[in-house]
Amino acid sequence: MEVESPIIIDNFLDYEDFTYLFDIVKEIHYRMSPLVPLKTKPEPDNHILFAHLLYDFFSPRSDYFKEFWEILFSNFHSLGDEFSVNAIIRSKINCYPQTADNVIHFWHCDRNHHHKGAIFSFNDCDGYTEILGYGKIQSKANRLILFDPSVPHRSSSCTDQSFRLNVLINYF
Repeated sequence: MEVESPIIIDNFLDYEDFTYLFDIVKEIHYRMSPLVPLKTKPEPDNHILFAHLLYDFFSPRSDYFKEFWEILFSNFHSLGDEFSVNAIIRSKINCYPQTADNVIHFWHCDRNHHHKGAIFSFNDCDGYTEILGYGKIQSKANRLILFDPSVPHRSSSCTDQSFRLNVLINYF
């Protein structure tokens, strides 16, 4: 299977916008609830993921969605029309707490049909996203990764920071 290479953009947001969103994410961090994946295969026993849903089922699910739309998602158009957000499928903030060893999660596809996806990282750490057929992409503050999330991919926890924080969006 030939996989289209993801597009990786460092320093996507200017400092003020990045800092503003990061402050929001740090505030949300303490109010997140555990996410229990509904899968037939359980995740590793030493895995926990906290998530804060921004958008799902055709509507915002968070009071903070507006800020993420105005500062982050609506700016994808600056990369070209093919990256513009026309319709959101889902968006959420992920928080992976620090683990003693990197916990590597199972391969998954966000949807079974081709669509657009992005992962935006809020902190530098030794956690990563791995895309089948491409390889690992390190978590780096203010890094945007654009890819097709119908391609199998997986994430990992981190060992060198208190947590790994990112926001993801699935869209057309």
